[in-house]
Amino acid sequence: MVHDPAADVLAFMARPHADEAAFEALALRLFAYQVEHNAPYRRFCQERGRMPRMVRRWRDIPPVPIQAFKDATLSCVAPDHCERVFMTSGTTRGDVRGRHFHPALAVYDDSMQRGFQQFFMPSTERMPMLVLFPTEDMMPNSSLAHYLALAMRSCGDASSAYGIDEGGLNLERVILWLQSAQAAGKPVAVLGASYSWVHLMDALQERGMTFALPPGSRFLDTGGFKGQSRDIPMPMFYEGLSRTFGVPSHQCVNMYGMTELSTQWYDAGNAELPSIKRGPHWIR
Repeated sequence: MVHDPAADVLAFMARPHADEAAFEALALRLFAYQVEHNAPYRRFCQERGRMPRMVRRWRDIPPVPIQAFKDATLSCVAPDHCERVFMTSGTTRGDVRGRHFHPALAVYDDSMQRGFQQFFMPSTERMPMLVLFPTEDMMPNSSLAHYLALAMRSCGDASSAYGIDEGGLNLERVILWLQSAQAAGKPVAVLGASYSWVHLMDALQERGMTFALPPGSRFLDTGGFKGQSRDIPMPMFYEGLSRTFGVPSHQCVNMYGMTELSTQWYDAGNAELPSIKRGPHWIR
């Protein structure tokens, strides 16, 4: 039985490469731990006749449907003992939101940082970073707000800033930041929800403004449009980013994440579409 499942996972993520046998052993240990301590999941596995003594391969571990995160408390500890509870946006069932309980954020944070640095910011040098999304204080149950705050703390320099405040997109602040970045000549990173990018491009177009950000600058978008902006076909979306900010499409990376998961997928830039998503070795 796993004595400290978080430490077990952290140790596996620290491995430089995938190891099928080690992953299999880890997955089976974690499966047994979940069945013992997570009552709704235990009932789910019992109904399917897939208890630990019967499962010998990780691919036979029963995955729960995403609906379960809305209808059950999938946690191995009491919810009030969790460091954080991330919640979905509720776009599919209105006010019924999926919940992901984190006893501690160490596993999520380590997974995020390793994947982010591998697929988006391989350089160890900090960069000026602009985030087009609310802060953690504004959205404490948002996994994306935490992801972006962690990105800024891990990889942003002292000039990093948020372009969203309580009133929404702070266009004047964003324009001043972009103008300063353009003048400084140092590569920057701008990260945000896909719909925030649309609002920014539309606002800049109304003013007839474009930028030529320094070579080596890179963009990250995520989350789709979710009815919060007009939908744009992906080729047009990335063409718009390049045209507005002077950053080539291959430096525009889409991240795919889910509230219910603790690891993200990244593409290799959008020079060619559809792009192919990649993830670190532990994402299985």
